[in-house]
Amino acid sequence: MIGVTFMDCQFNNCILNQTKTNHTAFRTVYFNNCQIQEVNFAMSDKLIFEMHFDQCTLDFSKFYALKLKGITFNNSSLIAVDFMAVDLTAAKFHNCDLYRAEFEKANASKVDFSTSRNYTIDPEKTKLKKAKFALEDVKGLLDKHGIVVE
Repeated sequence: MIGVTFMDCQFNNCILNQTKTNHTAFRTVYFNNCQIQEVNFAMSDKLIFEMHFDQCTLDFSKFYALKLKGITFNNSSLIAVDFMAVDLTAAKFHNCDLYRAEFEKANASKVDFSTSRNYTIDPEKTKLKKAKFALEDVKGLLDKHGIVVE
């Protein structure tokens, strides 16, 4: 998919593991029930970048330093995904597995994590102003400090 522009389209039931996205534009693109593992979206065209994911597996993918304001991830696996230095303002992570996902230097202001799980986020290295978390999963914000929440 190198150098392609996708605009106002959907990918349904696709396997896109390890796909190269260099200079590829994603402009209002929906991924439904797709496997998208080990994809480096950071190499994509950054102009008018808008994607949404529903029931997808994005494990080990990279979004490094992208502007993903308002992006949605629903019922998706985001294991070890790189969100470092990403602008996630007002993003929604609905019922997602964020085990070992990295958020260092990200802007996660107004992000809704309230139904997601397994995240570890350092509030000293990630902007979290007005982000939403479920009380039972807030321990993921305290791991660095060795605090035990029961």
